[in-house]
This record gives sequence, structure tokens and C-alpha cells, in this order.
Amino acid sequence: MPDYFKDLYVRVSMTDAVLVSTNGKVADIYIEAAEMITELRQEIAQVKERLESSHHASTSNTG
Repeated sequence: MPDYFKDLYVRVSMTDAVLVSTNGKVADIYIEAAEMITELRQEIAQVKERLESSHHASTSNTG
């Protein structure tokens, strides 16, 4: 990783991913990263739904 990235951190929202340096200057906006993150969040939500529905199914079967 290049040295100039070492003082950067990633701030993520659903619509954008902005690399912000530690002094607050916006370095760049990565739309592709935001799209990937949004897709991952959707996949995580789907997995959670499946886990919760299977959990509810297993708990309702015991009663």
C-alpha cells in the first residue's frame, strides 16, 4: 500500500464511500466501493433473514 494511503481512513455510507485524510480533506470518492459495500450489506441482510426465519422455525417446532 502506498505511503500516502496510510493517513487515510474510509468513511462509508449507503450512498458513497469517501476516503478522508486525517486532517479532514476529502481525498477521493469511490462509487464502485460504495456499490460493493451496498451489495455486501444486502447479502448480509438476506443471510440474517434466513438465519432468523430458520431460528423461528426451529423454535416453533419445539413447542
